[in-house]
Amino acid sequence: MNLSKGSSLFIQKLFFIMQKNYAVKTLSLYLKHL
Repeated sequence: MNLSKGSSLFIQKLFFIMQKNYAVKTLSLYLKHL
């Protein structure tokens, strides 16, 4: 799959945001269990 530079950057940003959201969810769950 040949992506343009702009769209691959967009995908990287999206992936980063998803990772951050997942980390926040995990952290809040962890804090609830303390």
